[in-house]
Amino acid sequence: MPSNKDLAKKFTRPRLFANRDALRDTFDPPEIVGRVPEQEQLRSALLAAYDGEEPPNVLLHGPYGSGKRACLDTALSALAAAGTDVPIATTAVDCIPQDSPEDIDARAGRLLDGAGSIEAHEDQPLSEIVEVASDTLSTEMVVLVVLDGFTALDEPRTLLERVASIAADVPQVHVGVFGVSADESVVDDHGPTQHASMFDRTVRFDAYDRDTLAEILAQRATVAFKETRVSDLGSDPLRVESDVLDSSVIARIASVVAGRSGSARRALDLLSRAGKEAESESAEVVTGTHAETAIREAEETRTRRLLRGETHHCQLVAFAIASLGNDSAEQTTGQVKTRYQRLVQHGGQEPVGPRQVARYLTTLDELGFSEKQSAGNEHRHAVACASPEVAVEALADLIDSRDGFGPFESVENYEEMLLLG
Repeated sequence: MPSNKDLAKKFTRPRLFANRDALRDTFDPPEIVGRVPEQEQLRSALLAAYDGEEPPNVLLHGPYGSGKRACLDTALSALAAAGTDVPIATTAVDCIPQDSPEDIDARAGRLLDGAGSIEAHEDQPLSEIVEVASDTLSTEMVVLVVLDGFTALDEPRTLLERVASIAADVPQVHVGVFGVSADESVVDDHGPTQHASMFDRTVRFDAYDRDTLAEILAQRATVAFKETRVSDLGSDPLRVESDVLDSSVIARIASVVAGRSGSARRALDLLSRAGKEAESESAEVVTGTHAETAIREAEETRTRRLLRGETHHCQLVAFAIASLGNDSAEQTTGQVKTRYQRLVQHGGQEPVGPRQVARYLTTLDELGFSEKQSAGNEHRHAVACASPEVAVEALADLIDSRDGFGPFESVENYEEMLLLG
């Protein structure tokens, strides 16, 4: 049990945050950093709704944390604030894989907002709400449906057809669908896939670069931390003046995240973790050391989470990639397979065949653990979710049995194994 002295110390330690919620992805920032072309495309798509006409169906696609929902929510809020002659109702549904079109229809009805003269009853599906409203509407109206993660559904086309039928059955109601997806395969090098072809327009969101991530972090830091301000938004590197946040923290986190995923969500989480780490130490300033600790802990956690449910041999293939480091000369498919085979044999097991290793490599790429790169006639595999050193440590915890790894204390002793030939 902590002593009174320990408790007193805990309650009197320096408080660095003014509003830590500003670092959450649910926080509504005063303005969207970057994304000017994307915001303009969304505003253009919503002009038809503003004029009381049928809006286009729009697909927003890009990696996690690239600002898709933030930009869309901002555009929809601006539309609502503009004031229109025609009532506009919006509904946003987070789709999950087991959802049927009927499930989405029901949730869209429950979440309908700003319906004007439409009277919705609890648990009434959207299609039914609109159908009943057709008898009472004295004017046209627009319904905007946001389907976040729609590509996870088994029947996305059926769902879109169901929504489209609402507009067909009730001519005075104009329905527009905004599909949001982090699935990179939704649009490929050959053009729109089956999913994308269901929409009239597509808006692409690329991963954020280092400078934009730094601007996002600086914007949120001025709200999240005490006595923090941006001295020159256009400077390189970005200059943040703060009594509690060292200037190196934002630059370091932006650089690391830009090299991994380009996700603003991940960058904000790391900044929050760094601040929490500093407060737990009763530090008066968040430093680069706190940032490095936050980065390492987050990367370890993410690596374990990505691979915890994979097979033992898939984890060993991942370990082979990580143990080769990020030296491009050592990362070829052949080198990974050879390293995997030697690790398994030293662990007293039988390796799987080359085809199965190839399947594991594909799985690891799809999970986001690694990234396959083409180099002439060869493919190279680099760790994408963490530094190789962190990935090695996190994977060792998953791979090692209670008795170690074969005759070795841990698979982390791979260098000792490789010396044995």
